[in-house]
Amino acid sequence: MKSMNWIDLAVLIREVSTVLRDSIIDNVYLDKVNDVMILKLRLHSGDKKYLVIKPGSFIYLTDQYLHRESLSKEKSSLKRNIVNCRLRNITQIPCERIIDLEISCGASNYVLTIEIIPRGVVVLRDQNNKILYISRPLKTRDRILRVGSIYQYPPRPQGSLCDQDINSRINSLRKGYDLIRGLVIGLGIPSYVAEDFVKRYNIDASKDPRKMNSEELKDLILKLQEFIDQIMISPNPCIVYDKDNRPIEYYVYKPLDKECVSTLRFDETLSKYFTWYLISGSAHDKDIDEEKKILDKLSMDHRLAEEQLKRLKRFKEFIESNYLDFEEIFNCYRRSLGDKTVKCVNRFKDLEIIPQGRKITVKSDDLVYEMDLSKEFKDNYIEIAKEISQLERKLERIELEQTKIRERIRESEERIKLEQEVKRIKSERKVQWFERFHWIITSENLLAIGGRDADQNEIIVKKYLEDKDLFFHADIQGGSVFILKNGVYAGERSIKEVAHLAACYSKAWKGGLGSIDVFYVESSQVSKKPPSGEYLSKGSFMIYGEKHWVRGVELKLGLGIEIVDNKYPRVIIGPPEYVANKTRIYSIIVPGDHSAREVAEELIKRWLSKHKDYSIMIKAVDLEEIISRIPGKSRIIYVN
Repeated sequence: MKSMNWIDLAVLIREVSTVLRDSIIDNVYLDKVNDVMILKLRLHSGDKKYLVIKPGSFIYLTDQYLHRESLSKEKSSLKRNIVNCRLRNITQIPCERIIDLEISCGASNYVLTIEIIPRGVVVLRDQNNKILYISRPLKTRDRILRVGSIYQYPPRPQGSLCDQDINSRINSLRKGYDLIRGLVIGLGIPSYVAEDFVKRYNIDASKDPRKMNSEELKDLILKLQEFIDQIMISPNPCIVYDKDNRPIEYYVYKPLDKECVSTLRFDETLSKYFTWYLISGSAHDKDIDEEKKILDKLSMDHRLAEEQLKRLKRFKEFIESNYLDFEEIFNCYRRSLGDKTVKCVNRFKDLEIIPQGRKITVKSDDLVYEMDLSKEFKDNYIEIAKEISQLERKLERIELEQTKIRERIRESEERIKLEQEVKRIKSERKVQWFERFHWIITSENLLAIGGRDADQNEIIVKKYLEDKDLFFHADIQGGSVFILKNGVYAGERSIKEVAHLAACYSKAWKGGLGSIDVFYVESSQVSKKPPSGEYLSKGSFMIYGEKHWVRGVELKLGLGIEIVDNKYPRVIIGPPEYVANKTRIYSIIVPGDHSAREVAEELIKRWLSKHKDYSIMIKAVDLEEIISRIPGKSRIIYVN
């Protein structure tokens, strides 16, 4: 995995600084498995984003963080200080891999410094530069950082491209014995940028900058500055994929001679690239390592047993071919035990026979075998046959165990591959702005959105209710507000579909009713202003004029998973017949006694059982997303 360079950081900040400025830090998570810090941000628009930080490696912005199971629940001093605070600004130390997030929290101001340099740390410091939090204590030749000490930036090299003194930059360029090394070592230019620069400008890369005059070097530096400024202003980010469609490299612009797939934004590039590496890294299974160690040992045992078996079989065959002669020599050595005058002659050129007390050692090439002189020759022969039989059974046991372990490894690798694919799908699916609400795209292709709570009801009416929209609500106090965009042009089918959701996401569901009426009005009939002397609570509105009704809406909710672009799963809701027309993977629920979590878990279990071909897509759906779409306690009455 590559680490971000200072040009990457500069382009990223240009892209995201306006979006992030004045966002609220909703939460801080620490992923200790991947050594990653995550800031959950609530943007001005109300959307949420995750700023994912790995000191020494990367920082990127994404719509969702996929490794919730790795997140530590410990209360850090970082969380205590900056949660619910405002991110005022994000800046970079020029030409350095260091970012400062300026944070305000009431009367207090903080700076969260993120070092992407080797051995970099994340530091929270107060207005006096005192360290309140550090990702790990650091002690180097130049600085000592710990909680309570004063923060110091790493020493800056002289003569970087951002140095205002042109002579200092020229001297830095002369540090290399060719131009590439001068650009990389002296001016701190990323190596691929340096190589691409000299190609584009037809510059001889082998030139020795120490032998070039100052005017030549000044002209080259100005061209380089122009080249990098152009990258900053108009990046053309792209990703290189391998044959298995895995990202193996990314670039902030398209270098010459590089085949890579363009992306619209650099933050999207970083999210795809680094999310993949977090996925592949976190999928590592220690059990597989242990199984492979056992397999290696078994392979060694198998090889040794197999070699011994071959030697014993050759020896047995030799004895069988020379049984009488060998028996005669063996019996000679037996007699010599009681009569030291007996001399035994070995007539076999390929065998060495060494008497050792009550045994003889037979050596032949790679065979060394002891025969017991206290036993008959035939008993020694039978012993050899027994050892051969034992080795054959041992090899069978080893091979059986190897097969079992290989199968366990294969299953684990398949599981990891599935987990990686599920996380890849999750990371690549673009979540639409309306998905943070209850939503439906009606059969007439009109969008309707509904509030999940009183806050969202307020947001929907204040921000999204416009002329030509229709406002829906169940005829009961408490429930989701739904608005149908351009609803004045909607047909009866769309109106009934939205009314169905307004009914299901009302207090009628929690009250266990079978049906309820739903009214709808035009946007001009909705007001947040109460009559004089009255008060409207959050999420409540005044309706003026005549209401239109959809009577007796049955509380049956269709809930399913549609496959977007044949690639990505998405939870959909609506009347049962609507959902049935959209997807094969769906169920129908009604008010009941089971919690939303119990129902969601049961739905996934049943869908996986009935739709094995879609198992990856089903597993790529977030359980919490399904839970959020269930109106309250429910029961399942149908699973397709």
